[in-house]
Amino acid sequence: MTREEVTAIVRGIAPVLRNFVDQRIAAMRDELRREFEDRLRGIDHRGMTDLGPWSSRRTYQRGDAVTFNDATWICRAVTTSARPDTEDWTLSSSS
Repeated sequence: MTREEVTAIVRGIAPVLRNFVDQRIAAMRDELRREFEDRLRGIDHRGMTDLGPWSSRRTYQRGDAVTFNDATWICRAVTTSARPDTEDWTLSSSS
């Protein structure tokens, strides 16, 4: 294959690759925005309340923060038994 043929192929593929990369970046940006907005919704007007280690015997409210498996989780909905690694919780930070 000649250099000119390789150049022609690259020029033909480049716009397709750029479009693909742009779409993936946009999708990742949208996902990050949704995650950030979910975290913000998880904290209501009273702010976060740090309740220490998670317990299955406790009822949690929106905005309650607990530690679970070396991470901090924020409650997104009233829950009595849902573990922090479920959809009722948002991961805030981990070590």
